[in-house]
Amino acid sequence: MLIYLMWMKFKTEEVKLGRVPVGSIIVHQERAWKIINKIDGQSAALITNIGDGDRESILLASSAIVCYIIDVIKISKEAI
Repeated sequence: MLIYLMWMKFKTEEVKLGRVPVGSIIVHQERAWKIINKIDGQSAALITNIGDGDRESILLASSAIVCYIIDVIKISKEAI
């Protein structure tokens, strides 16, 4: 089985979580997360991390500053 390192370059924007649409990918605390649902009345969103193994889900305040991935500019890989 070959294992690859993936190098990705993104176009990003630092914004409040409340401005990011549901289904988007964000970076928060040096991990990639997907926005699952916005919670009305609590000013929060349910997010789950992206990766192998157990998926952690948390409620994050809409006022939290996150790095919103707008577009992928380049993807390359190398076998290790």
